[in-house]
Amino acid sequence: MVKNLPKNMKESRLRSIFERHGEITQIRLLASRRFAYVGFLTVGEAKAAEKHLHDSYIDTSKIEVGEFVLIVVAGVVVVVMVAVVRALALALVLVLVFVLLFVFVLVLVLVLVLVLVLVLVLVAPAVTL
Repeated sequence: MVKNLPKNMKESRLRSIFERHGEITQIRLLASRRFAYVGFLTVGEAKAAEKHLHDSYIDTSKIEVGEFVLIVVAGVVVVVMVAVVRALALALVLVLVFVLLFVFVLVLVLVLVLVLVLVLVLVAPAVTL
């Protein structure tokens, strides 16, 4: 997917820019929305195009090239970069790790308090004798 294309972008020009990086299987240009889908024959070719063209300029427009996924949120289709999805997944894993660590520490503290109470109840009467 290519975002932030110039308003006057034509499919033939887009093809000439991207075909330097591999065999294009399809292009779907949505000029009014300033983005396009560019399909390559192989994943390697798509990655090469992404590597060389992401954050580059066409005219005065800085384009974004990357893998995108469609996510349906409450019935609305949202287009999200794969890199963003990976970052969110990593953040979710980190949050889960911290929650599990917090629960472990909480259980440990409760066990220690229970042991202390049992010691005080069982040992305290013996000490006073």
